[in-house]
Amino acid sequence: NKLQHLPSKRRTTLVLHVVHGYTVKEISDMLSVSPNTTKDRLKTGLKELRQIFDQSPALRQAMLEEIR
Repeated sequence: NKLQHLPSKRRTTLVLHVVHGYTVKEISDMLSVSPNTTKDRLKTGLKELRQIFDQSPALRQAMLEEIR
């Protein structure tokens, strides 16, 4: 699974935000990091996720079908 290649801190932050809908403040509190660190992890993680999807259209399609 190519998503496992994302560093765990970024992957965790993305899952908390995108899948579970937590805010930056809530994630910062849960992970005991600053809001700026959380924002940076989200920004960088989303960029990496886009790169993964660009390299694997089949994975992108599977993810889209999963959320529909």
